[in-house]
Amino acid sequence: VANNNDDEDNSWLGSFSIKYVGCQSIVGFGEGGGREREEFDGSKVFQRQLVRFKLCPSDTCGSSCKGGGEYLTDMAQFVEAYYEAKMEAKEYACQQVEENCSCDDDANEDDDETCLAKCYAYAGLEDCIEQENDDDQAQKQEEFEIRDALECRALDEDDDGSSPEYFVGATCSSGNRINLGVFADASCSSKVDPSIYSNYNYGVELPFTQESIVDSSCVACAEPNDGDDDGVEVNELCDRVYDEAAKCEKNLVGKYGETYTTDCKFIHSTVYKMAHPGRNITLLVLTCLFGLATAGLGYYAYHLHQTLTRNNVKLTGGIFS
Repeated sequence: VANNNDDEDNSWLGSFSIKYVGCQSIVGFGEGGGREREEFDGSKVFQRQLVRFKLCPSDTCGSSCKGGGEYLTDMAQFVEAYYEAKMEAKEYACQQVEENCSCDDDANEDDDETCLAKCYAYAGLEDCIEQENDDDQAQKQEEFEIRDALECRALDEDDDGSSPEYFVGATCSSGNRINLGVFADASCSSKVDPSIYSNYNYGVELPFTQESIVDSSCVACAEPNDGDDDGVEVNELCDRVYDEAAKCEKNLVGKYGETYTTDCKFIHSTVYKMAHPGRNITLLVLTCLFGLATAGLGYYAYHLHQTLTRNNVKLTGGIFS
């Protein structure tokens, strides 16, 4: 359920940060498997991949998230927006270090690169160092593959049907990790060996099969401000995923206008409980044990009653025979 309002002022998000909480796969039933694909394998059972996230006041995001809201949205949309935002934030941070790194302009190129590498390392941004001239193009290719894979795409778009068809898509893994995987069906629910990907891509391995695409670090909703006085601008990540999400804002503080609470029951009573099955399993196990114990006692009482009855019959027959 999304509370969309094109006229709503989302500028309040500028003082908030977005925090990934977890993911959840929900099994559904219906035509098309809930995925917008041109080709469909006919199965009416599908998995809907969802993401739970919070919007927290930036000063509390890393701790309690006091005054924040809880939200639920489609995994593919969230991951695409999140990944793009992370890449843009990284690019901006690298650019800032480069512009403020004091290297000798008269030094040779190798010394400049060494100096810049030290600046990156000092800022904790070693990933900014480009090893080869082709790295940027390789990064763009990787971004494209991730974005493409989120929609559960066929590995071989030109497959003539003579060999098994495989698909690449995002999936919710244990520990609330969001990984890429290879699947045997068009709804990306039947996972297979991810090494199959390299057979179709000249030995290149599928990224993010172990490392999660998203993490639980806080991402500021405000665009970087270079000292302009134009006010705070909200980045596309927060603006887009907020509009499309189911919302539980009963504890949200600092929003302009109406807060939404109609989705709280669904988020807490349905999705949250599915994401914490251990609590329900514990109750189920105790219930089963109680049931077995009750059944055992019942059987024992019945058996004891039958034994006493038979003994009583024999005793009675012995006296009056």
